[in-house]
This record gives sequence, C-alpha cells and structure tokens, in this order.
Amino acid sequence: MKRGYTIACLARDAGVTVHIIRDYELRGLLHPLERNESGFRIYDRDAALARLRFIIGAKSAGIQLKELVKLFQALESGDQQKLMLNIEACELSIRKRQDCICHCQCGLAQLKEAGSSLFETTKNHNLETSHEGIS
Repeated sequence: MKRGYTIACLARDAGVTVHIIRDYELRGLLHPLERNESGFRIYDRDAALARLRFIIGAKSAGIQLKELVKLFQALESGDQQKLMLNIEACELSIRKRQDCICHCQCGLAQLKEAGSSLFETTKNHNLETSHEGIS
C-alpha cells in the first residue's frame, strides 16, 4: 500500500482547508483509506488529490456540490447510464448559469449606456444652467 497521507497534508497539497476536506467526506465526495491508531484520517495521496482537483475544477465550472454528490454516487455505482444522466444534468446546470451571466452582462451594458447618457445630460444641463447665470 502507498504511504498514507493525513488530512492536513492533503489539505496543504490541494490548497484547501481541513474543514473543506471534512465537509467533502461528510457529503460522500471523498473517502479516507482508513484511520490510524490515533484516529487520524489517512488518504491515498494520488487518488485523493485527483478527486479534490476534479471537485475544485467542477465547482469553478459552476457545478454545485449536491450535483457532484449525485455524479460521484453514479460513478461509484458503476451505472454508466446513471453517470451519463448526471453529467448531462451538470451540463444543463452550467448552461443555465451561462444564460444568467449573459443576461447580467446585457443588463450591465444597458446600465453603462444609461449612466453615460445620464452623465452627458447632466453635464449639458449644468453647462446651460451656468451660462444662464452669466447673461
């Protein structure tokens, strides 16, 4: 068996906190190989790091932890059809978030345009008002 890795070493190498690893374990996303005599969690370094990197990448792509739990359950069950359905659900979820981002970006562009127009209108109004005081 490969040299075991403690939760602290795993957290350090993955760039996450020990609390995150414990949370992922509670959710069923990560599994220690065993607990040592002192009760510390021991992980397979390569397998745990690969899984953590996948989770981190998936989260940055917009996949929620509850979706990842279902995905890993399907993967661990060996049911390829269930796995593909969960992957498709993740893709749909990401597309919905992308649509939301596009909508927000359009709203932001409209806000910038309106702000610019308001600025010009206010500037012109202030110039007209200041010229009226000179006459």
